[in-house]
Parts: sequence; structure tokens; C-alpha cells
Amino acid sequence: MRGGRERDRAGCEEGVRVLDVDEVLAAPAGGDACRGGKAPFSIEAKARDILGEDFLSPVVAAFLYPDLAQRFIPLPVYSFDRARALEQAWERAWHKHTGSNRFAEPLERLWQDPSAWTPALLLNATWVETGKRLIASNLRLRVPGADEDFVDVEDAREFFAPRSLRLSTAAHMSARFTYVSPAGALKKSGTLHGHVVDGGYFENSGATATVEILETLPLMENEDPRWAKVDPVVIHISNEPVAVPVVPGTLEKAPENLNIRPSLWLNESLSPIRAMLNTRDARGVHARATAYWHVGSENFLHFGLCRRSANIPLGWVLSRSTQDRMKAQLDASNPDTRVEACSFDNAGDLDKIRARVSAPAGK
Repeated sequence: MRGGRERDRAGCEEGVRVLDVDEVLAAPAGGDACRGGKAPFSIEAKARDILGEDFLSPVVAAFLYPDLAQRFIPLPVYSFDRARALEQAWERAWHKHTGSNRFAEPLERLWQDPSAWTPALLLNATWVETGKRLIASNLRLRVPGADEDFVDVEDAREFFAPRSLRLSTAAHMSARFTYVSPAGALKKSGTLHGHVVDGGYFENSGATATVEILETLPLMENEDPRWAKVDPVVIHISNEPVAVPVVPGTLEKAPENLNIRPSLWLNESLSPIRAMLNTRDARGVHARATAYWHVGSENFLHFGLCRRSANIPLGWVLSRSTQDRMKAQLDASNPDTRVEACSFDNAGDLDKIRARVSAPAGK
């Protein structure tokens, strides 16, 4: 809570540590919280360490050797799967830097401790044979005999029950990068029911599920009036650097916009492919705009990256320079964050979060 620094010294004398919001997010990995106390946990430091690991090499090694051999073996060998190699790399990185095996444990174990508050999680994937969403979550996506809150989806946990998905598998199911990770097989009791790929094939923002939650909240008030006190805030994080357009992205101005200027080459052959690829982005923009409409400008916080003179490479390894560039766009003192053409007010939105977290209870 804000003001923690003023109470810090007294709190330490009593053996109690009160952390400031900024300390929780960005405290250094070293240093004592109090005399002889334990160093404060730093989310930023842990994220830097984990995301700084190399996740591409295990996938390439598996692709060139065991997974390649699998192409010539008629029976599937689970340990040869390059998708499993990536999941194991995530699990090792998490364990190395946190000391826990949480990423290798069942998904639902995240919510096993009733004394610890853990946010709900929805991991969106796409069912290949139908194009429908396949969501892995701790929430019940379908209630028998009731109207669906999540429209036209399949519940991954319900499908695989009583077996459990590992957290790494559930996360990978929603992020199967084209061809690098193969389409996953949806098997139950030895029978193949379908295949699963990245949730971005349906829409690349995940905002559709957010909109469905926002539309459900008013209905909850009919069952429990306490839901009327809920003030929903949407925090949307776009991880793809956006080039600043020189003109608006409208049909009228399209010929002048480098991002959407129509191509004259192979139009008849490539238009269907271009339309399919661009439609997923358009669905994401539509869902994001709908979420914005539900909560209003003050409660919709959109974080993103602006691409300027130097691109920000978001690959399989986040280099220190890439992480520094991303962090710089959160800094209000950095002139890049104040460029009018950039649609993201990262520093301002971060201040809004700090203000909400620091506000007294009930406000």
C-alpha cells in the first residue's frame, strides 16, 4: 500500500514488513527487508530471470533429433514430442528461479490453498476441426440447465476430467506457435477427438472471454446484491510492437497508410490468405473495443509497445536490451512515452493501477 515507506521503520521494529506497491513490483533481488529479515520478493526480478532463459534451443534440439525420428516410427513416442520439450523447458526455468514445481503441477492446484487469493485464469486455444474456442480455466464455463455465459466454447478441464492438465500443458495449448509447436492431439480414453492450436487463430487478444465475463457481472447481481459493488477494471496488455501510423487506419485513408495500403501483387491468389490472417487481428480489436465500451475510459487500461526507429524483438529469448526497451516505455520521464502519435499511455495507466491499489478499503 502507498505510504509503506513511512511506516516501514516502525513496522520492521515490530517484526512486520509493509511493502510499497513499487517495491513489490520492482524491489531488488538482494538486500534485507528489515535487519536480519528476508529480502522482499521481486516480481520483476523473477520475471526477468525466467523470461531470460533460452526456450528455443530445447525445441530445435527435439525437432532435429527425437521428433524427427518420430516421423519414421509408426507408433507415437510421447517423450520424442518437441511440444513436450518446450513445456519441460518452461518447467525447469520456473523451478530454477522460484524453487517450486508449480508449472509442472496440475492446473487446478493453483487454487488449492483457500487462504491465498489467486486470480481466475482462462487460457484460450482453438479447436482445429471446428474453429471454436477451447478454454482451460478454474471457472466453470458451462452450467448444466443454464444459459451459457461463455458462448460456443469447449471446456478443456471438463473434457479431460478426471485427468488433469499440467499448468505448462494448459499454457502451451493456448500458445502453440505455428509449426514450431505441432497441433496438439485431444485424446480421451485412447480415442482422438480433435486437435488444438494457438488461441490466436480465433482472435489474438483474449478479450472475447473478458467481454463475456463483463456481460455476466450484471446477471450476478440478481443472485447476490453484493455484486453491484463490483467496479470492473480491464487491464489489456498487447505484446506486439505497433508501428505508429502516419494517417488513420480508415478505408478512406488506406492508400496513404503504410500498414494497410492495398497490394497490387498477386491480389487474386493472396487475398483469401491475407483476409484470414487479418481477420483474427480484427476480431481482437473488436473484442477490445467492446470491453472498452463496457467499462469506460477510466477503467480500461491498455498497455502496449510502440515501434519506432528500432524494433523491439519479442522472440524466444527476451534479451536484456529488449527488456530495458520495454521497461522504458513504462517510464513517464522517457520522452518516447509522451509521443502524441503513440496510442498507449503506459505510464499514466500504471499510475492509475498504483492509485487503485493504494486507495483505502471501500474506496
